[in-house]
Parts: sequence; structure tokens; C-alpha cells
Amino acid sequence: MIISGTKSTQFPDLWSIIAYIKHGLMIVVIILVIYSFEGLAKKVSRLSAKGPSPELVSLQKKQMVFSYKGLVLVLIILLLTGIMTAI
Repeated sequence: MIISGTKSTQFPDLWSIIAYIKHGLMIVVIILVIYSFEGLAKKVSRLSAKGPSPELVSLQKKQMVFSYKGLVLVLIILLLTGIMTAI
């Protein structure tokens, strides 16, 4: 089968569309994890060594928000995987 330049950019079926969405969500999850562990975690550990502060509480809340967002995105990815399996 020969794939032309215009055909390769089109989505042939629903399975392919879901696969592209899944890959996009995985990239977002990876970025969230890297930021959470490399950015926020280091700041939290430095601030926690100094003792309690309003900035520390704010960063900890931000970490929780990122954790919940990551959890929701991973659950959506699992749902999409189930849909792909059923197709």
C-alpha cells in the first residue's frame, strides 16, 4: 500500500484518533510529573528545612493540585485504552 503525503496526515479511523489523544495526554502527564518532582518538590524541601511558612503551605497545595490533575489525566488515559480495546 502506498501512502501519499496527504493521506498520512488524515485520521483513518476512530482508533487512530483516540491513540493520538492518548499520546498527547501522556505528554501532558510527563510534563506535570517533571515539573512536580523537579520544580515544586525541590522548593518544598528547601522551604520545609526552614520551618513552617505561608509559602510552604501554598507550594504544598499546588503539589496536591498537580497530583489530582495527574490522577484525572491518567484515569482518562485508562478509559481511552479501554475504548481502544473495545473498538
